[in-house]
Amino acid sequence: MSQSVGFDWGFVGNGTVNSNNSGGNSATGTSATVGGHIGQNNNYKVSKPRLKRRFTNDEVPQQAHTTRRVAKRKAVHYNVIQGQPLPVSRAIEIMDRETLQTTLMQLLTLHPEIHDSFARVQPNTHDMDKLTGLLERKLQAVYDHIPYSKYGDMLNDYAFVRTKAAMLEFLNCLIDCLLESIPPRSPNLMQSFKFLVYGTRLLTQVPQFETQSNNYYKNICYEQVAEIWSSLIKHASADINFLSSKPGLMHYLEELKLLNKQTKGKLDAAVHIFTLVVEDQRCIPAAVPVAGVADPGSAADELGNNSNIVCNNIA
Repeated sequence: MSQSVGFDWGFVGNGTVNSNNSGGNSATGTSATVGGHIGQNNNYKVSKPRLKRRFTNDEVPQQAHTTRRVAKRKAVHYNVIQGQPLPVSRAIEIMDRETLQTTLMQLLTLHPEIHDSFARVQPNTHDMDKLTGLLERKLQAVYDHIPYSKYGDMLNDYAFVRTKAAMLEFLNCLIDCLLESIPPRSPNLMQSFKFLVYGTRLLTQVPQFETQSNNYYKNICYEQVAEIWSSLIKHASADINFLSSKPGLMHYLEELKLLNKQTKGKLDAAVHIFTLVVEDQRCIPAAVPVAGVADPGSAADELGNNSNIVCNNIA
């Protein structure tokens, strides 16, 4: 019909078929394409939204360190009152006797060099009533440690073990107090004799144990007391006022003889010296008021040979 100019007009049979085929293919391709998209969409799963991860220090981007000068903050001083211990004088005022004594003994133990200073500042004269009260408490402590026995053997070896510490404390305290009560610590001879008689009587009241070896410390104390008696008699022989009071001399001589009898002759040396002093005083004429001037072999010589006092405490 018309001459083809490069275009196919109308439907050609083969073309129709081809068109249909192509259409079918197109449809098929379209459906395949849609099916492929659907298949791809089926691969996605619906899940919970993910939480954001916290930003940690490790993830901080490292930046170049720059030196920065920071001014120091000045400390602010406030006027605040703080607690402080009591002064020594106030602390001593509120201490009781036992606390003060314990503190003083600890101080002397820590600083032995202050013993001499303490001896200089302490009072030179002590109340004899306080000394007697102290000795009576020490002696009572000895009896308090004696165990009870229904068999009557209260002073056996077991009783000595129980009372040994308290007995040694009393014996040492007795010697210390007696040395404190004689010249030159105590210028009053009458008071010294009176206290020495009292202390010797207390010594006779210390328990006498059945075993003789347990009485060793008591016997040693008797020897020291006898030396103290001899020393005091020596001081009395040089005192005119005391020698002039003959009733006083005879009174204490009789007291010493009685104590010597109670101790079974442990004070024989002191009794002998005191007797010589009294006899020498009787031989001196009343118009000669001189005492202590004696011939060789008299009481003054014997006193000089027996005037060393054992001042060490009982071990």
